[in-house]
Amino acid sequence: MKKYTISGDTIYCAALACALISLVTSLTFLNIPILVRRAFLLVGCILLIFKYIYYISSSSQVIRFNIFLLIYFLVSFISFFKTGLIQMLITPFFVLGAKDVSYKKIINTFLLVNIGILLITFMLFLVGIIPESNAVRNGHVRHSFGFSWPTDLTSMLFFLLSAELYLCIRNKGNVFIRWIPYSLCGFITYKFCDTRLGSLFILLLIPFSYFFYKYNIYKKNSILKKILPLFFLICTGMSVIIVNYYIKDPMSGLSVEMNKLSTNRLFLTRLAVLHFGYTFWGQAASYTNLKYLLNLDGFYVDSSYYSFLVNYGTALLIIIEVSYYIFVKKILKNRDYALGALLAAIAIMSIFESHFYFFQYNIFILLTLSDLEYKKEIESYEKL
Repeated sequence: MKKYTISGDTIYCAALACALISLVTSLTFLNIPILVRRAFLLVGCILLIFKYIYYISSSSQVIRFNIFLLIYFLVSFISFFKTGLIQMLITPFFVLGAKDVSYKKIINTFLLVNIGILLITFMLFLVGIIPESNAVRNGHVRHSFGFSWPTDLTSMLFFLLSAELYLCIRNKGNVFIRWIPYSLCGFITYKFCDTRLGSLFILLLIPFSYFFYKYNIYKKNSILKKILPLFFLICTGMSVIIVNYYIKDPMSGLSVEMNKLSTNRLFLTRLAVLHFGYTFWGQAASYTNLKYLLNLDGFYVDSSYYSFLVNYGTALLIIIEVSYYIFVKKILKNRDYALGALLAAIAIMSIFESHFYFFQYNIFILLTLSDLEYKKEIESYEKL
């Protein structure tokens, strides 16, 4: 009798799909009971625990894996305890669970689930079954097409298109045909969602894709190898310098222009820093309470770096900084400049975008310990 086995990759992708269904639907107006969403997340976590138990077999890997798990999970648990945000536990859980899982399967699962939810949300909105947000800027309605917020939709589109582009580059596919959806998504989100920065980054995928079509990603480039691993640290420093300058002199001409360019993000970040201060281990920064206290229409810290510094904790940010450096050094050693450049673009975007640490948006964070299959690709390349 034939014996059937289930691979660790299959279990992980099933767990990831359940988690994404729970997390992504919570970003929309889909009327799914919270208990149902929590049930999907719980099933995903149970499947991931099963993968941990049965598919980490090498004793040497287990020792190294558990040391990293202990440090990362200890800081993450403290952050969760201080902030009360479940994402502080879910993200490291899925990052570590992705060890040795095929990067293609991770990205394909992300694309399948998220695009499916996006299409269902959009169609239900069009027929009037679900509403959209009531966001208004300068007298203009900012459409969200069934998502909770326009920026959520635009960020999701950017990460979906970026993930699909990375697969295209690795598979040496046709990048030119992708310029059509890039142009459409960039124009539609700019025109109807009024998400200027997010729309700009979507449109920048056009020159980005052309560059990697013309450029041999296996060609050694010493400049890129030196700069790209430091990009997250550089962008962290840029974010701190910009915000501190605005805090010290918010009424200067430069500060006023930077705040306009950031669509009031600097003003809100300044309020968060002055009201909550910085934190090393994390803190429960209640933006909702601050919104009502100051009688504001809305309040958010739309910067990944300041989300760590003010909310999640500087300790967790330090771990992410070190992990980013090590990971990018690894991928550049294998001449994967496309992924290195994409991560650099996301690091820049994260100065005024808060979803870097949320894998329901930034799927690339789950590739840190995954099997990027460089050996297979290089062997295939050398046979040409």
